[in-house]
Amino acid sequence: MIETLSVSVSPGTARLVQSSGPCDNCGCHDSTFLFNNQDYISGETFAVIQCAQCQLARTAIAPDTDLEAYYGPAYYGDEARRFQPFIERAIARFRDQRADSVSRLRLTPGRILDIGCGRGLMLSELKRRGWESVGTEQSPNLAHAISQKTGLPVHSGPTLSACRFESGEFDVVTLWHVLEHMPDPVQTLREIHRIVKPGGFIVVEVPNLQSWQARLGAGVWFHLDTPRHLYHFSASQLQHTLAEQGFRTTDIHTFSLEYGPFGMCQTLLNRLTHTPNVLYRWLKRTKLQSAHKPPLHWRDTALTIACIVPVTLVAVGLEVSSAIFNSGGIVRIVAQKTHPYA
Repeated sequence: MIETLSVSVSPGTARLVQSSGPCDNCGCHDSTFLFNNQDYISGETFAVIQCAQCQLARTAIAPDTDLEAYYGPAYYGDEARRFQPFIERAIARFRDQRADSVSRLRLTPGRILDIGCGRGLMLSELKRRGWESVGTEQSPNLAHAISQKTGLPVHSGPTLSACRFESGEFDVVTLWHVLEHMPDPVQTLREIHRIVKPGGFIVVEVPNLQSWQARLGAGVWFHLDTPRHLYHFSASQLQHTLAEQGFRTTDIHTFSLEYGPFGMCQTLLNRLTHTPNVLYRWLKRTKLQSAHKPPLHWRDTALTIACIVPVTLVAVGLEVSSAIFNSGGIVRIVAQKTHPYA
């Protein structure tokens, strides 16, 4: 459950605060304030707190907040295309790489569910390779549009259980940068355990709160993305949560070529500029750039231009080094369902 804090906090504090709702993982009501983060789209600021018992971090947000208002065209773009064409081509290649990683889990194609499947690029590639591909999206309209365009079955519902999948229906379930968006991540993992076959796999990739870039960035870490990211996982905490829900980790990585180096670069630039995510906003389609608040200041633009080359070189070196020490900005865990439920 996402909740609002019952007391106000300010940057730099490290006090124990009382929240109006329990931790989704362990039920504890006590949390430690970590930092504030400014939404690069709306300009609003949100507190990030961490459970005092299990260390699961979450965004403190009022229960009646309309989260849908923080998505929309400024976030998704037209037809879910957010970026300049050369970035979109790179994204398509990265989705093929995701299909490669899924294919390696089995000797023969199986049945896969991709939760939050987006445009269905990975699922379409897996379907071409002989997999039975199924997706989910929270929005019924988006789910219908994806199905119409790709021919894939895409289900929708406010929760995964609302999709009413059969027990043991899937060989693999994947969540690529989706679990952190969910208001009930632990319940989602329990439902995944039910619908995965005995010996089947779950693949989860999320930003890593234990990473060097998270520590360097703190409240300006690029991958916080509040309030859309409702939960913030560390590699060890996510592994422990998966184990509690009946999954045994078989593989874990903290380097992502798609998200890691850029996340470090933008985080370091955020340390220099007043406006967050200047470079990221440049990479979006031109007509989406003006939808963000606050507007770009000329000083932030000039500073980003002046620093982008040296900061990029430093960021790549730092991110590669951090991954060597299992502290990269992104964590991907592959886990196998234990049977019976653990």
